[in-house]
Amino acid sequence: MRKIALALLCLAAASCATAPSAPPPSSTPPPWSSPPTAEILSDPSRLTWARLERMDWPEPQTTYQGYNARVRNAAWGEVYARGGVELYCRDRFTAADSQARRVNDIALTLEHAYPAIIAARFFGFADRDCEEQALARADADKCLAATSDLHNLWPAYGPLNSSHGDSPYGELPGEQYRRFTEYCPDFERGTGNAPDLVDPTDAARGDLARAILYMHYVYGLPFDEAVDDPEHLLSWANDDPVDAAETRRENEIERLQPGTRNPLIGESGVS
Repeated sequence: MRKIALALLCLAAASCATAPSAPPPSSTPPPWSSPPTAEILSDPSRLTWARLERMDWPEPQTTYQGYNARVRNAAWGEVYARGGVELYCRDRFTAADSQARRVNDIALTLEHAYPAIIAARFFGFADRDCEEQALARADADKCLAATSDLHNLWPAYGPLNSSHGDSPYGELPGEQYRRFTEYCPDFERGTGNAPDLVDPTDAARGDLARAILYMHYVYGLPFDEAVDDPEHLLSWANDDPVDAAETRRENEIERLQPGTRNPLIGESGVS
């Protein structure tokens, strides 16, 4: 019996000795899969959060103090003196339309891309005029500057401006939330059980994103009440690049508010 056991042990040892060894681990790393927000991009012009943080953002403007007749007259009489493009429906308007503040028989108003009342609350006030102090830490100077910064003011049809109110921007599923379709082809507003969002047309998304990013980095305003997901701002700004109308607008604003150019809109156009 002992001989049989010894024989079996020898056979086992022999088989172990002759068994092929496992191959050494490969020194080649697996393919690298970049996360959605990776900073290594094939197109260096695309925005990332890291690049935004490294940009040279201006100080708050000091030309206008409060959303009053002076800043409204500057917008209509200077920035849009030769006409422009309505924000949400992308209709062009003339100098005469700007003076009358009407186009296609619809009132033109100035829309705060970052809602003025939300900015005012952040700085400690209960009203967008920055007069009714609600917090002990209220900062009237920042409040007045933010609510009257021309970078944040856009020509918009009155009914759409009212519909936006202080609701955040976002992306709504499907096309069933379109409103004002008799004159605006792609303005979506959540109603009923839908999220309380405004989904702007593709051609307005980049303009809005660059304005809201400016307000965040210049005034420290939070994203959470202006847009439902800050990642939209990156994709919108990248997918809807700056056009000639936005560049002309920025040049006029830089002339009126010296030293406050939005770095997302190219080099200075003011000599």
